[in-house]
Amino acid sequence: MARNMVVDIADSRYGTVRQAGVAIKLSETPGSIRHVGPALGEHTEAILETMGYSPAQRAQLRQAGTVA
Repeated sequence: MARNMVVDIADSRYGTVRQAGVAIKLSETPGSIRHVGPALGEHTEAILETMGYSPAQRAQLRQAGTVA
């Protein structure tokens, strides 16, 4: 059974999105694409927090336009 290298994924934000499928095909444990990648800036807050930025520093970065 051949599987496509480009798949259509339904996304609540963007509708149907085409993206690369799973390149490696394994018969016992087939992979699948379950959702599209994160939106631009979706994880910025969590990443900055993990990096040790305080709430005030994160707010300053947003205000300066350094991050969205």
